[in-house]
Amino acid sequence: MRRLWLLALTGLVGLGILVGGLIVMGLHTAAQRAATTADQAETQEVLLHAQRLLSALQDSETGQRGYLLTGNADYLDAYNSGREEVANELDRLSALRKAGFIQRNRIEQLRAIADAKLGELAHTVQLVQAGNLAEAVAEVKTGSGKLLMDQARQVIGAFVGEETSLLAQRRTAAQEAARRDEYANYGLSVVGILFLVLASTAIVVTLLAGNRLRLASAARQIAETGAHAQRMATLLEAIGASSPNPIYAKDREGRTIYASPATLAIIGKELPEVLGRKATEHYKDPSEAAAVEQNDRHVIENGVIEVVDEALTSPDGTRRIWQSSKSPMRDASGKIIGLVGIATDVTAQRQAERRQRLLLQIADTLRGSSAKAIEAAADLVRTHMSISRVGFGLVDDNEGSVSLIHESTDGTVPRATGTYRIDDWGDEPAELSAGRTLVVNDVTADARTQASRDLRLRRGSRAIIAVPLVQDGHLRALFFVSHREPRAWAAEDVSFVQEVAARSWAVLEQERAEAALQRAAAEFRALADNIPALCWMAEADGRIVWYNRGWYEYTGTTEEQMAGWGWQSVHDPQVLPAVLERWQHSIATGERFEMTFPIRGADGVFRPFLTRIVPVRNAEGRVQRWFGTNTDVTQQQEEEERLATMNAELEARVRQAVAEREAALVRAAHAERLQALGQLAGGVAHDFNNVLQSIQGGAAMISRRVNDPAAVQRFARIILDSTSRGAAVTRRLLAFARRGDLRAEAVDPAELLRGLQEILTPTLGALVTLGIELRTPLPALFADKGQLETVLINLATNARDAMPSGGTLILSATAETATESQEPELPPGAYIRIDVADTGEGMDSTTLSRVFEPFFTTKPAGLGTGLGLPMAKGFAEQSGGALTIKSAPNRGTKVSLWLPQADGARVEPDTAERRDSNADASGRVHVLLVDDDPLVCELLAQQLEELGYSVLVAGSGEEALRLLAAGERVDALITDLTMPEMNGLTLIQAAHAHRPSLPVVLLTGYAGDGAALAVGGALSGAFSLLRKPTTGEQLADRLAALLETRSHTDTEQKG
Repeated sequence: MRRLWLLALTGLVGLGILVGGLIVMGLHTAAQRAATTADQAETQEVLLHAQRLLSALQDSETGQRGYLLTGNADYLDAYNSGREEVANELDRLSALRKAGFIQRNRIEQLRAIADAKLGELAHTVQLVQAGNLAEAVAEVKTGSGKLLMDQARQVIGAFVGEETSLLAQRRTAAQEAARRDEYANYGLSVVGILFLVLASTAIVVTLLAGNRLRLASAARQIAETGAHAQRMATLLEAIGASSPNPIYAKDREGRTIYASPATLAIIGKELPEVLGRKATEHYKDPSEAAAVEQNDRHVIENGVIEVVDEALTSPDGTRRIWQSSKSPMRDASGKIIGLVGIATDVTAQRQAERRQRLLLQIADTLRGSSAKAIEAAADLVRTHMSISRVGFGLVDDNEGSVSLIHESTDGTVPRATGTYRIDDWGDEPAELSAGRTLVVNDVTADARTQASRDLRLRRGSRAIIAVPLVQDGHLRALFFVSHREPRAWAAEDVSFVQEVAARSWAVLEQERAEAALQRAAAEFRALADNIPALCWMAEADGRIVWYNRGWYEYTGTTEEQMAGWGWQSVHDPQVLPAVLERWQHSIATGERFEMTFPIRGADGVFRPFLTRIVPVRNAEGRVQRWFGTNTDVTQQQEEEERLATMNAELEARVRQAVAEREAALVRAAHAERLQALGQLAGGVAHDFNNVLQSIQGGAAMISRRVNDPAAVQRFARIILDSTSRGAAVTRRLLAFARRGDLRAEAVDPAELLRGLQEILTPTLGALVTLGIELRTPLPALFADKGQLETVLINLATNARDAMPSGGTLILSATAETATESQEPELPPGAYIRIDVADTGEGMDSTTLSRVFEPFFTTKPAGLGTGLGLPMAKGFAEQSGGALTIKSAPNRGTKVSLWLPQADGARVEPDTAERRDSNADASGRVHVLLVDDDPLVCELLAQQLEELGYSVLVAGSGEEALRLLAAGERVDALITDLTMPEMNGLTLIQAAHAHRPSLPVVLLTGYAGDGAALAVGGALSGAFSLLRKPTTGEQLADRLAALLETRSHTDTEQKG
């Protein structure tokens, strides 16, 4: 009995060992598979980022090429985003591969290559932005950028190969670990089964050898053992039912002897229907069943553990890939009696691996960067996804269209390449423009595709995926796949299409950029060949490397003849040295070239060409090449010569007409002046005849009544009155001739204008507003105050008459310094400028040119004499200044009166009484009288002496200077202006050299210009100009005023 229990216990231990072993091995296998799955996922992520790194480099290069060719800054978005993505992908790869020297070294190599490539791209972009397109294109043509891209592809290829090898090693390790687990599992199973067999055998032997009682007891034990075995079988069923992986067992003929619920789910049948049946009876697809049975026979026949992938289609039509681990099952003698197996679903893993390999293949295909490469990639995508169509679309915003290109079909649908209106696609463009991938399982059931449903159905596109390329908020292109039947797109399908699109954009953009470059080159050639000029391009050293078609057609030469410096053969030998000298100068200095010279045509005729050559510089400013044009100016020169001849003839005619007109104007003006002089002469003659009549009559009466003193006195008074009237006529005549008698003195311009304001305000009337503007402090001016007031009143009256409807009149005074360049009519010096400005009607240029002509007036007859402005101008010039007028129609008139500033003179108010502080002890003032006419000198001296003056007489300037040098007392100097040898002005200047403050009265019968008063204004002493004839009383009055002025000046200097 004890032996029986011992045997039973032994069986139970064996069974426990079997169950425990299965549980431990299951847990170990699950943990190892999880670790392997994580490693494989990490490796696949590394592969993905490596491919994205290459794609980012291509994106940046495509953006650079697009900007290079078109100058459109929109391409810089792809260029900049590509640069950022390169840096991000390198960082991700570095984070994923911190361990592993070889791969880290490759990542650093990639970083260095990427930096160099991005540097090359940045340099060309900077060149284009600086306007050096030709240099940027030349740098691209060096091939350095392509070499860097090839190096990047090579390193990434090695990197991907290493990762792929690592992935394969991890899969092999996982398979070997699974085999070891299988061996251990089967070993434990065999040990457990052996324990059960031994225990059962011992029980049977014991029962047979015992007595009946013991046999009955053994029977009970067997029953109990059977129940326990049943419980163990139930436990095994529970293990199979709880496992997510299919578990199965088959006999040597491949018939199923055990199938877990997961296995039954794959087959789609219940256990009774499965037991005893082969794979060909389980699965609908004969090829799949045949592959399973072939794998089973290999394990049973060769006795090896094998891990294989088996594709099985479930009853619902879903096809999945199972990694099945199969081991042979042996009996107690070691004979193979069947097999046991466990399977794992690796569908997603295998699809990811396949797609990764496909993406690598597509990337390799797209390196060709051509239309054929894109079409080959489209074929790969279509075949892999088992769909009807794959293609690309380019969007043209300007035209509002999308063009489908590079289409790949399986032959079951019509081709859809062509151009379509964007409006025909309904809401789809809006969603794509937002950057969202369009996924439609059935166009007939999706509201977004209602507008394009009929079009898509005709094209055989029932299900679609479209990935957009959006730049700067605009839809630029799209990559799409479609199928002729409805299809439930999986997330893996969408992500795969997006990955392919990401890799394709760079190539597509590069293709577009290259096409744009070819179009631009073709357009440039077409433009250069059709413009009416000869064009060419030269290297920096001056060697010409390209001519347009026009050059060869005109010169009749060939490319071989024109190579290098061959162009000299079509130049005029006499002009060529000058051309070469100028051209060499431009090459040496980088300056532009412009010159006209002859070039021989194919007909042997030299024609003049205007040649312009401009340098093309790089970012550093160095000349990279030269671009030149030669323009035929034969017709232009002929036209210029013809125009020059016509202009010469026209100018001659104009000069003749102008000369004739000027002559006519001169004659007319002369006639007017003669007429005016005739009128004036008639008036003067009438007045003088009256004067002479009075003098003649009075003298005749005196001669008859010599003895009648009363009568003689009466007739003498008549004669004196007549001479006064004659002197008055002479003064008016001199004023008309601008040579009137002036009593110059220092005048305060501010005081003058304020005084005039009181006089003019009631005179001008209520319609005219009078304003005074003064810039203080103002120095005194030197002029005849009375005549100046008369001139200003006359000018103000003229201004009022020019403003019949009212306006504004401004009187202003300013200190000015005149230079020869500034005021040609004035001697350089210091002046006071008095402006009389009105807002009246103004005058045109014709009227303005005649305002100073005597008797010229624009006023109605009887309202003006035409002498006001001429006499004002004469006063200004006689005073050593000038008068100018500025006027324009409807813009008013401004009259400027320039008068010399008083130098050292004191401004004194007029007074009837003058204090004689210069008299000697006897009360007499000493005067030096100089005149070359003895009679005049004697009469004036007697008159002055009768008035109480002491008079020294000199007959010349030299004699006067000797008297002054001898120390004679002289309080004032009276001198004639016109004298032989030394005139009055020279005498005054010499006298002031000895006595600077000596008062002077200058006498003159007529002065040819205003020099007398101009000199007087520059003298330091008091000065006055007096016209002959004059009287002793007039001289005494002038002397008194001058001596009074000096007296005040001396008093101030002493104080």
